[in-house]
Amino acid sequence: MVYLYILFKEFFCAFAAIFIDMLIGMGYGLISGYFGGLTDNIMQRFIEIIGSIPTLVIISILAIFMDKGIGLVIASLLITEWIGMSKIARAECLKIKEREYVLASRTLGAGDFHIIFTQIL
Repeated sequence: MVYLYILFKEFFCAFAAIFIDMLIGMGYGLISGYFGGLTDNIMQRFIEIIGSIPTLVIISILAIFMDKGIGLVIASLLITEWIGMSKIARAECLKIKEREYVLASRTLGAGDFHIIFTQIL
């Protein structure tokens, strides 16, 4: 019975990490890649700042303020692990936003967020 509980905690942590990675990373990367220019530069500098902090330092700082357990692991993943997905989503958005169907959607009057989350995503 104890093994099932441990297995449940492992799966919960894994699915939470995947969900956080997809939700934050994809949204951040798509917005950064679609708008480009100054918005992209500012958002990429923020990613570089967050990415330059070692994960162990973040976990150590969070361990001071939080209880030990699964919440600490999920909080540290929330802060650090979405960066890689964000870079991948930005690169794909930069490639896809120049395609014909995105131009057609923009010509027909679709809004920016509609294009990002329906056409590009």
